[in-house]
Amino acid sequence: MNRVSSKLAVLTALFNTIAFSTFASDIRTEINQAMVERVDFGLSTSIVIGLYDKGNIDYLAYGKTDIQDGKVPNENTVFEIGSITKVMVATLLANQVKLNQLSYSSDIFTLLPTDCRSEKLKGITLEMLASHYAGLPRMPTNYETPYYSLSLEGYSVEGLCEYLRNPEDLSAPNSEYAYSNLGYGLLAYILELNTGKNLNALLKQVVTEPLNMRGTVIGIQNVDSNNLAQGHHGQVRTAYFPNGLLDGAGALLSTVSDLIQFVAAHFNEKDPILASLFNETKRPRQVAWEGTQIGLGWHIKTVEPAQKIYWHNGSTGGFYSFIGFDEQAQKAVVVLANSGGDGNDDLGMAFLDGNAKIRSTPKHVQIKLEAPQQKRFVGVYDMEFGVPMEIKLEGTQLKARFGEQFLLNLYPESTVSFFYRAFDASIEFEEGKEGMTLYLHQGGETFSAKRRTAH
Repeated sequence: MNRVSSKLAVLTALFNTIAFSTFASDIRTEINQAMVERVDFGLSTSIVIGLYDKGNIDYLAYGKTDIQDGKVPNENTVFEIGSITKVMVATLLANQVKLNQLSYSSDIFTLLPTDCRSEKLKGITLEMLASHYAGLPRMPTNYETPYYSLSLEGYSVEGLCEYLRNPEDLSAPNSEYAYSNLGYGLLAYILELNTGKNLNALLKQVVTEPLNMRGTVIGIQNVDSNNLAQGHHGQVRTAYFPNGLLDGAGALLSTVSDLIQFVAAHFNEKDPILASLFNETKRPRQVAWEGTQIGLGWHIKTVEPAQKIYWHNGSTGGFYSFIGFDEQAQKAVVVLANSGGDGNDDLGMAFLDGNAKIRSTPKHVQIKLEAPQQKRFVGVYDMEFGVPMEIKLEGTQLKARFGEQFLLNLYPESTVSFFYRAFDASIEFEEGKEGMTLYLHQGGETFSAKRRTAH
């Protein structure tokens, strides 16, 4: 997009969102502008935002649902929401405790099938699973396939039970915060075993049907394909896939309109049953890190003694999500994007916390560089932390692959330096007596790599 059309796009997006706003403020303008800049740069293919302020709702949207002939998204566009699934699974736990079907202090060893457990699991409770204090690793050690090439079957019951019979990488239960996708996959599995219902049925019964969240479900076969956003990682279109036995960690699809209903219900729900469940999930259980506690699913950031922000984010191979609310101020926010990138937590936090800053969009300027000038950088580079970086040239497009991740486009800004659009990072090449060296600049740090082989 050239400079003139980029400015026009910003003005158009600002008009389309703010002109129909029920309320206006400087922070909305800043959030909207940042959203437009990020999509135009390529950090995301599209972003949809919901802003709730004391009963008034604004929706902001920009970009395309698919890099290949997509349409403009809206509040009813369906996205993968990743780990936001966890706060809904935590609500299911609160419900089963309220019904006296389970207890927060229930030991998971007693709840698992005899062929799906180990003595090492004794002492881990359901509350520990829901607050990331169970001492479990982030992922089971026999889960070897990364999300870029996950099999269509997802993680199986056999795989989970194989791990649980001989669990590895455990730390002492209830000793420290350790975020665990395995923990929430296991929690959802136990809730299913306890009720004889699958996760979709439980979510529909307890959360989505009472709140009229019609676009929130597990499985793309259960949503209208016309409303479904395509996932991306940079210019790569990513596949949808089930998580299998890890569904409870991040398998839900949802919309901004549904999630605004969900977060706002945490401070204005009239149904006494739902209100009591949300009060349980909001109650702080442990310390996550300095300034932040953990409830059941929710991270609770203390801004001031009287101001607490409840939040969670989510990321899958091709999507990024954020939800949060301030109960006292009666404000809530949802940000969904169909590209991974660096995330958009800062946009949500800026709406809820007056001291939070919005991250600036990268300012790289692309130049034209012919294929022969780029070909000399092709090869495999050994990064200093043991993972190879492959540089390839496809036609006139230089690309980079870190380990087994996606092959992503690199864009020239000089004869020796290139930048990503998928996230904020750049690569610089330097040729010396010992060969070609690559320097990766990301997150304020620089990582070097020597070329192993040239192609």
